[in-house]
Amino acid sequence: MIDRLDDILKDYGGIGAYARKDQLSNRFLSEELKQQKTIATIFPIIFFGVAAFLLNVVVSRLISLQREQIAGLKAFGYSDFDVGLHYTKLVLMIVSLGIVIGIVAGIKMGQGMSNIYMTLYSLPFMTYVLKPQVIVTAALISMSVAVLGTLYAVRSTAPEPPAIYHSTLVEKLACNTGSPNPHA
Repeated sequence: MIDRLDDILKDYGGIGAYARKDQLSNRFLSEELKQQKTIATIFPIIFFGVAAFLLNVVVSRLISLQREQIAGLKAFGYSDFDVGLHYTKLVLMIVSLGIVIGIVAGIKMGQGMSNIYMTLYSLPFMTYVLKPQVIVTAALISMSVAVLGTLYAVRSTAPEPPAIYHSTLVEKLACNTGSPNPHA
Protein backbone atom coordinates (compact mmCIF):
# COMPACT_ATOMS: atom_id res chain seq x y z
CA MET A 1 0.00 0.00 0.00
CA ILE A 2 2.84 2.40 0.89
CA ASP A 3 4.69 1.62 -2.35
CA ARG A 4 1.53 2.24 -4.38
CA LEU A 5 0.95 5.53 -2.56
CA ASP A 6 4.57 6.54 -3.24
CA ASP A 7 4.06 5.85 -6.96
CA ILE A 8 0.90 7.99 -7.06
CA LEU A 9 2.45 10.92 -5.19
CA LYS A 10 5.84 10.80 -6.97
CA ASP A 11 4.66 13.09 -9.79
CA TYR A 12 3.49 15.64 -7.21
CA GLY A 13 6.75 15.82 -5.27
CA GLY A 14 6.01 13.09 -2.75
CA ILE A 15 9.21 11.87 -1.13
CA GLY A 16 7.85 8.70 0.44
CA ALA A 17 5.02 7.68 2.70
CA TYR A 18 5.53 6.46 6.25
CA ALA A 19 3.77 3.62 8.03
CA ARG A 20 1.57 4.64 10.91
CA LYS A 21 4.01 3.14 13.42
CA ASP A 22 6.73 5.48 12.10
CA GLN A 23 4.67 8.67 12.31
CA LEU A 24 5.47 11.02 15.16
CA SER A 25 1.84 12.02 15.76
CA ASN A 26 0.82 8.37 16.08
CA ARG A 27 3.60 7.80 18.60
CA PHE A 28 2.49 10.79 20.69
CA LEU A 29 -1.13 9.65 20.69
CA SER A 30 -0.23 6.01 21.44
CA GLU A 31 2.00 7.03 24.35
CA GLU A 32 -0.68 9.36 25.70
CA LEU A 33 -3.24 6.56 25.63
CA LYS A 34 -0.79 4.19 27.39
CA GLN A 35 -0.25 6.83 30.06
CA GLN A 36 -4.01 7.27 30.52
CA LYS A 37 -4.42 3.50 30.89
CA THR A 38 -1.72 3.42 33.59
CA ILE A 39 -3.30 6.35 35.41
CA ALA A 40 -6.73 4.71 35.18
CA THR A 41 -5.28 1.61 36.86
CA ILE A 42 -3.00 3.04 39.56
CA PHE A 43 -4.98 6.06 40.80
CA PRO A 44 -8.17 4.15 41.69
CA ILE A 45 -6.17 1.59 43.69
CA ILE A 46 -4.51 4.36 45.68
CA PHE A 47 -7.79 6.27 46.05
CA PHE A 48 -9.73 3.23 47.25
CA GLY A 49 -6.98 2.32 49.73
CA VAL A 50 -6.99 5.81 51.23
CA ALA A 51 -10.80 5.89 51.25
CA ALA A 52 -11.00 2.57 53.11
CA PHE A 53 -8.48 3.79 55.69
CA LEU A 54 -10.26 7.11 56.21
CA LEU A 55 -13.67 5.46 56.52
CA ASN A 56 -12.25 3.11 59.12
CA VAL A 57 -10.83 6.03 61.11
CA VAL A 58 -13.98 8.17 60.87
CA VAL A 59 -16.39 5.36 61.75
CA SER A 60 -14.13 4.24 64.63
CA ARG A 61 -14.21 7.74 66.06
CA LEU A 62 -17.96 8.02 65.51
CA ILE A 63 -18.52 4.74 67.33
CA SER A 64 -16.23 5.74 70.19
CA LEU A 65 -18.23 8.97 70.60
CA GLN A 66 -21.51 7.05 70.68
CA ARG A 67 -20.54 4.25 73.07
CA GLU A 68 -23.22 5.21 75.61
CA GLN A 69 -25.98 5.23 72.98
CA ILE A 70 -24.81 1.86 71.66
CA ALA A 71 -24.84 0.43 75.19
CA GLY A 72 -28.38 1.76 75.65
CA LEU A 73 -29.54 0.17 72.40
CA LYS A 74 -28.01 -3.15 73.42
CA ALA A 75 -29.72 -2.89 76.81
CA PHE A 76 -33.04 -2.61 74.95
CA GLY A 77 -32.28 -5.80 73.04
CA TYR A 78 -30.58 -4.68 69.84
CA SER A 79 -27.90 -7.12 68.71
CA ASP A 80 -24.34 -6.37 67.61
CA PHE A 81 -25.48 -7.14 64.07
CA ASP A 82 -28.31 -4.57 64.26
CA VAL A 83 -25.99 -1.85 65.52
CA GLY A 84 -23.33 -2.73 62.95
CA LEU A 85 -25.93 -2.74 60.18
CA HIS A 86 -26.94 0.79 61.19
CA TYR A 87 -23.39 2.11 60.72
CA THR A 88 -22.97 0.14 57.49
CA LYS A 89 -26.17 1.71 56.11
CA LEU A 90 -24.89 5.16 57.11
CA VAL A 91 -21.63 4.61 55.22
CA LEU A 92 -23.45 3.19 52.17
CA MET A 93 -25.78 6.21 52.08
CA ILE A 94 -22.80 8.56 52.03
CA VAL A 95 -21.04 6.45 49.38
CA SER A 96 -24.19 6.41 47.23
CA LEU A 97 -24.24 10.20 47.26
CA GLY A 98 -20.55 10.19 46.30
CA ILE A 99 -21.26 7.77 43.45
CA VAL A 100 -23.94 10.05 41.98
CA ILE A 101 -21.67 13.11 42.26
CA GLY A 102 -18.76 11.09 40.83
CA ILE A 103 -20.78 9.94 37.81
CA VAL A 104 -21.92 13.45 36.96
CA ALA A 105 -18.44 14.93 37.45
CA GLY A 106 -16.85 12.01 35.57
CA ILE A 107 -19.09 12.52 32.55
CA LYS A 108 -18.29 16.23 32.43
CA MET A 109 -14.54 15.61 32.77
CA GLY A 110 -14.63 12.79 30.19
CA GLN A 111 -16.34 15.07 27.70
CA GLY A 112 -13.77 17.76 28.45
CA MET A 113 -10.89 15.34 27.87
CA SER A 114 -12.44 14.26 24.57
CA ASN A 115 -12.59 17.89 23.48
CA ILE A 116 -8.96 18.44 24.51
CA TYR A 117 -7.82 15.41 22.48
CA MET A 118 -9.84 16.55 19.45
CA THR A 119 -8.18 19.96 19.60
CA LEU A 120 -4.67 18.81 20.52
CA TYR A 121 -4.42 15.98 17.99
CA SER A 122 -6.67 17.57 15.31
CA LEU A 123 -9.07 14.65 15.36
CA PRO A 124 -12.19 15.14 13.21
CA PHE A 125 -14.47 13.88 15.98
CA MET A 126 -14.27 12.06 19.27
CA THR A 127 -17.43 11.04 21.03
CA TYR A 128 -17.28 10.37 24.75
CA VAL A 129 -19.20 7.22 25.71
CA LEU A 130 -19.71 5.97 29.25
CA LYS A 131 -20.84 2.36 29.27
CA PRO A 132 -23.43 1.33 31.90
CA GLN A 133 -21.33 -1.64 32.97
CA VAL A 134 -18.51 0.76 33.90
CA ILE A 135 -20.89 2.68 36.16
CA VAL A 136 -22.21 -0.51 37.79
CA THR A 137 -18.71 -1.91 38.31
CA ALA A 138 -17.40 1.35 39.78
CA ALA A 139 -20.41 1.61 42.10
CA LEU A 140 -20.01 -1.97 43.32
CA ILE A 141 -16.29 -1.54 43.91
CA SER A 142 -16.89 1.72 45.76
CA MET A 143 -19.53 0.18 48.00
CA SER A 144 -17.40 -2.91 48.64
CA VAL A 145 -14.38 -0.82 49.61
CA ALA A 146 -16.56 1.34 51.86
CA VAL A 147 -17.97 -1.69 53.66
CA LEU A 148 -14.52 -3.28 54.00
CA GLY A 149 -13.13 -0.02 55.34
CA THR A 150 -15.76 0.10 58.05
CA LEU A 151 -15.87 -3.60 59.00
CA TYR A 152 -13.25 -3.36 61.72
CA ALA A 153 -14.85 -0.26 63.21
CA VAL A 154 -18.34 -1.76 63.06
CA ARG A 155 -17.03 -5.01 64.51
CA SER A 156 -15.89 -3.13 67.58
CA THR A 157 -19.34 -1.76 68.49
CA ALA A 158 -19.38 -3.74 71.73
CA PRO A 159 -19.29 -1.31 74.64
CA GLU A 160 -15.93 -0.92 76.30
CA PRO A 161 -15.72 -1.80 79.97
CA PRO A 162 -15.71 1.26 82.19
CA ALA A 163 -12.38 2.72 83.16
CA ILE A 164 -10.94 1.98 86.59
CA TYR A 165 -12.59 4.22 89.15
CA HIS A 166 -10.45 6.45 91.35
CA SER A 167 -11.69 9.08 93.76
CA THR A 168 -10.82 12.58 92.71
CA LEU A 169 -9.27 15.15 95.03
CA VAL A 170 -12.60 16.98 95.35
CA GLU A 171 -14.37 13.76 96.38
CA LYS A 172 -11.70 12.99 98.95
CA LEU A 173 -11.95 16.51 100.40
CA ALA A 174 -15.75 16.34 100.49
CA CYS A 175 -15.64 13.11 102.49
CA ASN A 176 -13.18 14.56 104.97
CA THR A 177 -14.87 17.91 105.65
CA GLY A 178 -17.58 16.58 107.98
CA SER A 179 -15.41 14.31 110.10
CA PRO A 180 -12.28 15.02 112.09
CA ASN A 181 -9.08 14.10 110.38
CA PRO A 182 -7.60 11.06 112.12
CA HIS A 183 -4.11 11.89 110.86
CA ALA A 184 -4.06 15.42 112.29
